[in-house]
Amino acid sequence: MKLTGAVKLVQVPVAGQPGRYVTGFLPVSPDTEKPEESSNKPANDPSALQHVKLLERLWTPQNANLLKKFWAPLLAFFNILAGSGMFWYFRASPASRSKSSVVTESLKPDWHAIAAAQATATANANYILTDSLHQNIHNWPVVASGNKTYIFKESAYHVADNDATQSAPALLPGFMLSRPLAFSLTMEEIKGDDTSINNSFGMIFFLNTHVNNGKTVITFYSFEVVNNNGGMYQFLKYDRSKGQSPYTTIWQHNFGGEFHQGQGARNANTFKVTIDGKYFNFWVNGKKVGSSQDNSISGGQIGMLVNLKGTEVAFSNLELTYH
Repeated sequence: MKLTGAVKLVQVPVAGQPGRYVTGFLPVSPDTEKPEESSNKPANDPSALQHVKLLERLWTPQNANLLKKFWAPLLAFFNILAGSGMFWYFRASPASRSKSSVVTESLKPDWHAIAAAQATATANANYILTDSLHQNIHNWPVVASGNKTYIFKESAYHVADNDATQSAPALLPGFMLSRPLAFSLTMEEIKGDDTSINNSFGMIFFLNTHVNNGKTVITFYSFEVVNNNGGMYQFLKYDRSKGQSPYTTIWQHNFGGEFHQGQGARNANTFKVTIDGKYFNFWVNGKKVGSSQDNSISGGQIGMLVNLKGTEVAFSNLELTYH
């Protein structure tokens, strides 16, 4: 067959064979011929005629049968392959995916860090107050001259007694404390008569004031040391209503090698008293030195005390906790 005019290439479906088409040619009338929208050349372009002639030579019954024999098994193979792939995909994967199906990393808690954080929180909750006494951050009394002096210097709180008839107490303002309580304080004698049996100083706690029969009554406990050779520790109760003998000794004990007797920084000592109910325990430089019982004063202020005229003591590292 030889083409003598413009033709149009078409595909005609094969009856009874869905999806099968036969390619053919239709003549195009010059009056009705319209260029393809996507083509920039007219239909009677010589190059287009050459393509048509080439297709005419290739499209023979023998070539059509060959293509049919080749493509039919190949298409069937790809259909089977695609179908089996989809089957295994949907079998291995859920039909719908959600956040709950996402695999997440299983994180193990750091028990050491948790325990450390809990211990820190417990320790912080146990503290009532800490004061290095390097400077006046808790409104301690300050008096530079007179029979009793109270001065912050050399990173400590210096209390000096210059009165022959009275002691020199210093009280922490604004804190009324009760049981349970642990009170720790470091003391260093700067000067004093270490041969006198009255050269004592220490810590006072549960000081309170009340009026009884029109008279002001002051009561407190004290844990003191008589700082001389062969000296001792004393747990005393003070009650002003007792007149000329306000002090009562509840417990006392000679100090041993744990105590640094003398003056100066190398002879500083840290005292501690723990109070739980009626039970008192006493510690010096980390060593328990005694215990006692009393329940007559329920609570009050804390502070420090210097008893002998001419004695000066530097106090530091005050700490108050519940246990």
